Amino acid sequence: QRGSGTISRVVDEAGEVVSVVWDNGEGGEEEEVLPPNERMVKVSESIRQLEEAGDLEGLVRAWVEYGACVRMHLGDSHPQLVRTHFYLATTYLRQKLVAQALHHFKVADQVNAQLGSDDDDSKNLHCRILEGMGLCETRLGRFGAAHALLERAKAACLVKVENEEGEMVEELDIADPRAASVLVAMSELFSAQGKYAEAVDCLVEAYLRKENELGKEHVQVGQLFNAMGTIKQKHLKELQTLLVDIEVILESSVRVKQQIDDKTQGMHLPGESEERGMEELVRDIANYREKQRELEQEVRVCKGDALDYLNRARKIISKAKGPDHPDAVSLTKLVSVLASRFAEDEKDLIRAKSLEEVAHSPDRKKAEEEMKKWLEGQGHKLDEWGLSSPAAGTE
Repeated sequence: QRGSGTISRVVDEAGEVVSVVWDNGEGGEEEEVLPPNERMVKVSESIRQLEEAGDLEGLVRAWVEYGACVRMHLGDSHPQLVRTHFYLATTYLRQKLVAQALHHFKVADQVNAQLGSDDDDSKNLHCRILEGMGLCETRLGRFGAAHALLERAKAACLVKVENEEGEMVEELDIADPRAASVLVAMSELFSAQGKYAEAVDCLVEAYLRKENELGKEHVQVGQLFNAMGTIKQKHLKELQTLLVDIEVILESSVRVKQQIDDKTQGMHLPGESEERGMEELVRDIANYREKQRELEQEVRVCKGDALDYLNRARKIISKAKGPDHPDAVSLTKLVSVLASRFAEDEKDLIRAKSLEEVAHSPDRKKAEEEMKKWLEGQGHKLDEWGLSSPAAGTE
């Protein structure tokens, strides 16, 4: 069916399609279009041009038309139809149309299974289809299904090797280009689950394979470093949120302890339970401060890693594509902004620590007490200054 008309096939004595005729359904002249095999050649050229132009919507239409030609020329079970659905799926995925992409990955998998071929080409395509379905499930938030699919794709890239103990074990084939692609997909899954260390580990493994395959200055290597930096930025945001939460709790706990100290003036609290409660509060404050120090160190390390990875990506992509390429310009700007922001954060942290040390120093406390006494001696009410009289806390 095409518009309001119909498409009919003209076959020869052997049953081969020799041409396709379109009847517009309006009594007009019939238009003879190219035979499917010739049409496939023409559409293939269109696909190449659309790919170069980055016209994803045009690519979808072209792949749909190509698939129709494949069916007419080669039938409903042919390796070329598997590839058509696969490339249609990847085009949808590039458009972020995940549900549509998953549908076509599944159709490609079904047709591939129907063919029952066991050659290397079929196995390779099956691995890529599993990877594509795993990516779709990740982006749909179905992490269990994604993990199962990606583990199957990973299994297809395993080879048996002899370890140092002379035992035969399975590991990813460093020469298999599929392995790097599957590792990148697994990295996206781990990142979506908040497992940032595992996500970066996958990308490091993928980097080692891509460097071995393409060289250390290839643009794909730069893209992997960019992905590592992006994951580290996500991890950094999570760490900073945790740090803020700890600081809020710590500040509140310290304030409560200070209020108790002001009221008791160092005296033991009456009652065993009250004294035990104070000990627990002091212990909690110490634990919170230790956790704060740990998180501050994690934040520093994460910032350093993010900058390092992004700067490596900037250098490689600038060299591969040129410093004026939009990707290189964007990365250069990002690295510059993050470096300035992280430097300011470090200055603010050092400044805050210095102020905190001064605020809790004996000299500062002694000065505050002297100021309070002086204000009282001048007849001022301490409440007006946000202060409380030492005597008031013991009434």
